[in-house]
Amino acid sequence: MDFQTLKYKIYSFLFSFGAGNALIAVCFLLSLTLFIGLAEDWQQRAKLFAAVSVSALMAFLGARFMHVLIESRNLLSTPDLIFTRFDGMTFNGSLIFGIPTFFLILFAFNQVQRARYWDYASLAISFSYGLLRISCFANGCCWGKVSAVPWRVTYTNSLAMPWLGIPVHPVQLYDSILGFLIFAILIVCFKFKLFEGKKFLVFLALYSTGRFGTEFFRGDQLRGENVWLTLSTSQVVSIVILIGIGAFVILNKVRSRMSLHNTFAVVILLSIALSGCLPQNPSTDLFRLVQEKSFYEIYQSKKSFRLKRNVLFLAADDNIQIEFSSQLKALYQTDQAPRIEDIVFWEYIKRMTQIYDNVVRVPPGKVGFESFLQGLVYMESLGDPYDLILLTHGMPNHISTGAGYFFSYRELENLKGKLTRLDTVLLQSCFGRSLVQDFKNAGAKNVLSFSGLNRNFFFYGIFLKYYSETESSRTAYVLAKNNFDFQMTLSPYSYVIPMMVNLESKRRRSLKLEPLSYSEFVQQLDFPDID
Repeated sequence: MDFQTLKYKIYSFLFSFGAGNALIAVCFLLSLTLFIGLAEDWQQRAKLFAAVSVSALMAFLGARFMHVLIESRNLLSTPDLIFTRFDGMTFNGSLIFGIPTFFLILFAFNQVQRARYWDYASLAISFSYGLLRISCFANGCCWGKVSAVPWRVTYTNSLAMPWLGIPVHPVQLYDSILGFLIFAILIVCFKFKLFEGKKFLVFLALYSTGRFGTEFFRGDQLRGENVWLTLSTSQVVSIVILIGIGAFVILNKVRSRMSLHNTFAVVILLSIALSGCLPQNPSTDLFRLVQEKSFYEIYQSKKSFRLKRNVLFLAADDNIQIEFSSQLKALYQTDQAPRIEDIVFWEYIKRMTQIYDNVVRVPPGKVGFESFLQGLVYMESLGDPYDLILLTHGMPNHISTGAGYFFSYRELENLKGKLTRLDTVLLQSCFGRSLVQDFKNAGAKNVLSFSGLNRNFFFYGIFLKYYSETESSRTAYVLAKNNFDFQMTLSPYSYVIPMMVNLESKRRRSLKLEPLSYSEFVQQLDFPDID
């Protein structure tokens, strides 16, 4: 089992069983067990039970309140929805509300016990932070920026992050590692009896510094970007915490060079470990040959295959590009940022070269029927079987980029019986299945149609993963659909088909033909997904 397969299985498991709620309960029980284990008698156990329970409750309420205040202020006008329409929490909110609560309750204990409990609180919180960020990763919230680092992840569930199929930093795991790293450092401090009574300050210093760094890799800008200068809400909170620690240290004349050195060491390690880059055009070193023709580009794989296989790849959908255009310009800090179709191709080409000898691509800016036809002519001239991948916008019986049609069933009729080498066609567009029979008439042996919303544009990435493993397009298609969490809806049909029925009925009336009913029109489009 490869890493990608394992990753999807873990993700599906965690998401299906509600990782967030489960891990919150686990963190509470572990913290409660830790503190009750420190008690010397039943009276202390009762006090600690109250301290942990009330502090945990306030931390939970604070995390929710801060999330609403920063990201969902519209809920303030409908308070009854704050906890009935649950859409997220903020860890810094739990600190802001939970720490003062714990501080006040600890006055029920003597000064020595208070210092000891603060030390152990640092262990409980750091470990809990590491666990809870895993649930963020599973749920798809708190996602990262677009990235091409080898450990990048993509989401395909509509209930998770909105950038479906886009490779991003798994910043939730960066924060999880930060929490467990702080926990490990604190364990060392306990073992060597370092910073007695001050370990919670060490936790706050390391957490604030590390969180300040990981925030640079966050991509969910709506939660509070550019609050002050170019810093996020969490970075501002981190600065405030560090200033508070500095003031406390100065006032109490506590000067520990070792803690300062640890802080700088963590900053350096995080900077090295989390460094990444935005997706870039793959190096020509990956290919035996790269050629640019008038209408298309040719990428020849370095890998030698026993069975020759090629592909003509076309991805162009202005609806997709519009959705991501502003985000990509901001990420690349230029109006000439690559199109989303380019980034998708850069990601796919790495696996495509494991499957195909020749990858022929029609760039988004050159998409049209002429370039499509020239690409098919070139693929046929190679004399080997080839696949055709169309990731586009679509209307019934038409393939489009969104800006206009570039071919329809009429053009495909002229290709009838001429595509003798075409093995598999993958149509990924709304209403793509309305052209299944036309491609079969042109000569395609297999036609796979994945119709749905524009975000399903990225379905090909999952299909390609299984295609490289099974070498069977049909098997890969079935596996991809079974593992693609995003549930398709029929919303495009609900408003487009009635419009098309109306237009067709007007046309038939003008020709003095019988009007076409809704069911008759839909029946014309009803080709099977796999044919």
